[in-house]
Amino acid sequence: MATYNGAEYIAEQIESILEQTYTDFELIISDDCSKDNTVEILNQYATKDKRIKVVVNENNLGFKKNFEKLISLCKGDYIAFCDQDDIWTNDHLEILLNEIGDKDLICGNAELIDKSGNKMNLSTYECLSNFDFPLQNELLFKNLLYGNFAQGTAMMITKQIANKIVPIPECVLYHDWWAALIATLNNGCSYTNKTVLLYRQHGTNQTITKEYKVFSAIKNAIEKRKKIKEEYKNKIEYAIELENRTQNQDFLKSIQECKDYYTSLLHNNYKGISLFKKNYSSIYWVRNPSRKLFFLRFIKVFLFKI
Repeated sequence: MATYNGAEYIAEQIESILEQTYTDFELIISDDCSKDNTVEILNQYATKDKRIKVVVNENNLGFKKNFEKLISLCKGDYIAFCDQDDIWTNDHLEILLNEIGDKDLICGNAELIDKSGNKMNLSTYECLSNFDFPLQNELLFKNLLYGNFAQGTAMMITKQIANKIVPIPECVLYHDWWAALIATLNNGCSYTNKTVLLYRQHGTNQTITKEYKVFSAIKNAIEKRKKIKEEYKNKIEYAIELENRTQNQDFLKSIQECKDYYTSLLHNNYKGISLFKKNYSSIYWVRNPSRKLFFLRFIKVFLFKI
C-alpha cells in the first residue's frame, strides 16, 4: 500500500485487510512524506499487528517510484495492490488466490462507492460484459493496447511478473495497465466477476458510467484537443516499450497496428479509418462496442480531427 495524506480513509482500508479470511500475509505500507497524521495512524496499527510493516520515505518519491519501492520490499509469491481509501471485501485475498491459477495476473470485480461509502450501483464488471474470460493472450493483449480492464486495487500478480514490471518506463502513467500488458506478454491474465473491492470515487475520479454519453464526449474532446493528442503520443510510447519485450509475431502485429492508428490521429490523416473499422471492437472494448455507437464515435475521432 502506497500512502500520502490518507488519514481520512486509511483506517477503514486497513481494517478491511486485517479482517481477511486468508490470514497468512504481510501488509507493507510505504508513506510518501504525508503532511497529515497518516503515519501516526499507520504506526498505531503496526504496533497492534506484526503482519504490518510501515516504511516512511525520507523524501517524496512520487507515486511511481513509491510503487517500485513497495514491489522491491515484497517477499511473498503473490502481491496484491491496495489504495489508501478503498475497502476490501473480507474474502479479497482468498478469491484472488483461488482464481489466479497458472496466470501472472488475476483481477476481480470492483463495486463503486461514493466518498461516504454508499454503493453507487455500478461496477467495473459492466464494461466487460461482452467478454468471456479466459481470453486468448493474443486477443486480450490486442484489446489492452487500447484500454485497460484491470483495476489495480482489485488485482493480484505473481512475484515473478512483478520483477518484470519494474522499473516502470517513464511514459507509463498507470501501473495497473502496465502490469496487465506485461502479464499478458508472459503467462497471461484472467478475470473473475466475483466482487473483491469497494472502489471509492471522489470528485476527480474517472468513473465507469452505465451510459456512454457520446455528444458530451465529442464536446469534451474538442475542448481538450491538446490533452487528448498527448494521450495519443503516450500510447505510441507504450507500444514502443512493449515492442522491446516480445518476439511473438501476433503481439508485434497488434503493436504495429496500434502505433499506426494513433499516429494517424496525431497527424490528422485518414489512414486510421480502415484501422478504426477493423479494430473497432478492440479500441472500444471497455465501452460496450455496439454498432449503434459506431457512427457517432467515428465522427468524434475523425470528423473533428482531434
